[in-house]
Amino acid sequence: MLLEMVNTLRADGPPDRPARHQAILLLWAIGRAARDEPRLVRWSQARSCLRDLVAALDPSGDHEDVPFVALAQTAWWEETSADPDPLGGLVDRVHTRMATDPEARAQVVGALLRRFFPAGDAAEALAMTGLDGVESAEPPEHPDVADARRLVDLAAGRRRRPAFGLSSGERRAIDRRALRAAAEHLTAQGYAVADVGAVQPYDFDATRGDEQVVVLVKGTTSAGAQVVLTAEEVALARLDAMLVVVGGIEIDHAAPAPRAVGGTVRVIHPWVVAEDRLSPLAYGYVI
Repeated sequence: MLLEMVNTLRADGPPDRPARHQAILLLWAIGRAARDEPRLVRWSQARSCLRDLVAALDPSGDHEDVPFVALAQTAWWEETSADPDPLGGLVDRVHTRMATDPEARAQVVGALLRRFFPAGDAAEALAMTGLDGVESAEPPEHPDVADARRLVDLAAGRRRRPAFGLSSGERRAIDRRALRAAAEHLTAQGYAVADVGAVQPYDFDATRGDEQVVVLVKGTTSAGAQVVLTAEEVALARLDAMLVVVGGIEIDHAAPAPRAVGGTVRVIHPWVVAEDRLSPLAYGYVI
């Protein structure tokens, strides 16, 4: 849920230099939560610090009075707007989660850094918001990536990693749920969908009028901020490809057989793979 909330934040400006005022305010507030500081603070007390942060970390524009206003209409922020010197801070449930759950905090911080600080100045953002001494800039390994690494270890003859978090039956149920949710979403958007996953390195051929698109579908129990791709799937980005990620799928453990339910559909089209966002999991070596 929190990672999905990161994706709803505005990222105006060029891709390599998005406007950062919302992310800066969040990092600052998350740092306060991590240090067990009060949730709400007066604008008059935060003003100088936030203006210095915005000036140093977001040179893309002038955000004179933005800091408290930036998140006022989002699910992240609470503000007593009627007060001339308003109190502002993370909503209670988010503040509590950021203060008590280091893994969730690291995931949110990592997502903010990846989206808003692609130019390599993430370390400065952490240092200036007081998060460098609290946690690493790298979020915990995504569960789907962890599963993929374990498979690679087994293929390479290494068996030191623990058992998978999901059974093969649960994984198949997640895949089926993702395909069904993606097909329903695309059909509602006016596409005719053909399932070609048995014969192609992608899942659907989708057509709408003269438009023809190849569709790759990924399903996950996480928020869907990271997925595992094969080499063939990466090559699809050279075509007119669409990536559909169905995140937040849940396993119904009360069912007699593995059953997956729910999920939120996110469509990326056109889909162009950014090389700096790819992390190799294994290599083939010719002897």
